[in-house]
Amino acid sequence: MQADQPSFYTPESLFTPSSAAPPGIPYDALVCALDRARAVLTLLSQQFDGGSCDRLGDEILALVVDDAMGNVKLARKMVEFAEEELRLSRMVRGDRS
Repeated sequence: MQADQPSFYTPESLFTPSSAAPPGIPYDALVCALDRARAVLTLLSQQFDGGSCDRLGDEILALVVDDAMGNVKLARKMVEFAEEELRLSRMVRGDRS
């Protein structure tokens, strides 16, 4: 696979904002993605708190980290989408700022 070709091996790599989405920052969706990542990381941190639960296997722990990273990537894509929408709206209005 070439560096300029996208990969589609994770759910977030397939994420495409809907053309029906309103312009601006998708605040509720962004908060939801970040809250999910925080919740997963909170559960993960219990693996290292000194013995309050049995240790999960390495594969499960890796999937937990991947899930948190996926939620952060989705949040980042939402912010990038909002930034692009703002940039396009400024171009239409003729703003240079």
